Amino acid sequence: MSKYTKDSTRFTATGVWAHTKPGRATTLPTAEPAPKNETPAQKVKRLREAANRAKMAQVTRWDYAYLYGRMAADAAHRLTVYGIIFATGMGSIGFGRDLVLNLKTQLLIDSSQAALVYSLYFQSETWLYTTGGSAQSSSKTKR
Repeated sequence: MSKYTKDSTRFTATGVWAHTKPGRATTLPTAEPAPKNETPAQKVKRLREAANRAKMAQVTRWDYAYLYGRMAADAAHRLTVYGIIFATGMGSIGFGRDLVLNLKTQLLIDSSQAALVYSLYFQSETWLYTTGGSAQSSSKTKR
């Protein structure tokens, strides 16, 4: 428990009078009179419908425009976010595909170059053996 009133919970009014503008009625309009032999469930339903009718009577065209504008803005925002997520996913998939393709191409180039160097090395060795000299001496003998 708090000792000071500043720290205590303050309850605010949530009824019709808390949100009304000056000049408007502060009470709900009275509903039609209750029929005889009305059950409590029927009474609750009748009073809720009367309160809903009174609330809907205060809704203006601006309120409808505001509501539909918010719905359109929410849909546009959702579409934009999903588009960005989709584009990011497609970009990462494309990047991964290119990375794998590059690695495969690099391995293929490396293996073909290795085979080429290997074949050139052994061809030069066989050329040296067939001429009977070294690479330096062979350049002198060709003149």
